[in-house]
Order: sequence, then C-alpha cells, then structure tokens
Amino acid sequence: MDDRCIFCGALVPEGSMICPQCELKYMPVVEETDDEETEEKD
Repeated sequence: MDDRCIFCGALVPEGSMICPQCELKYMPVVEETDDEETEEKD
C-alpha cells in the first residue's frame, strides 16, 4: 500500500501523512521563541 497525502492524495515517503507542498500550504509555521523573552519580568 502506498502512503498518500491526507490533503491531496500525492505519494509521500513512508511514515509521512502530508506532502511537502500541502505541509507548506496548510500547516502553520511555528517559530522558536526564547523563553526568557516571553517570561514576565518584575
């Protein structure tokens, strides 16, 4: 059985669920943040 993208049906590498094109289109980009910047400082 071929692994296919859950969005468009394109063939994807074994173990993947989303092709690279749909990953860029549908998945949000999570930027790494520095924990020290997000903590409240007194």
